[in-house]
Amino acid sequence: PQNCSWNWRKLLRLGDSVRLFFFQQIGDGRGTSIWYDNWHPLGLVVVNWGRHTIDKSGLPKTALVCNIWNGSNWCWPNNSSHELLEIQISMSNIVPNRNLGDMI
Repeated sequence: PQNCSWNWRKLLRLGDSVRLFFFQQIGDGRGTSIWYDNWHPLGLVVVNWGRHTIDKSGLPKTALVCNIWNGSNWCWPNNSSHELLEIQISMSNIVPNRNLGDMI
């Protein structure tokens, strides 16, 4: 809001820098962006693999982790690029849990 405190405005400006220090633990995947949240073992997908990976994926920029999990397996688009394959291989140890929410 326009009338927020000076301290809050300064914190909001630090968002991108501070974001790297917070990690999303995946539960049901409904609260975590595939591209912009720090949930992947190698860090933010958009930072490590670039915005072109989003375009190549066929998934929207607003896609959530739950959009690529069918309840038992990861379901990435069939037109997977080299970047998407690298992302998939490095996340083999992540197993979402539909009974839990995502946590920071």
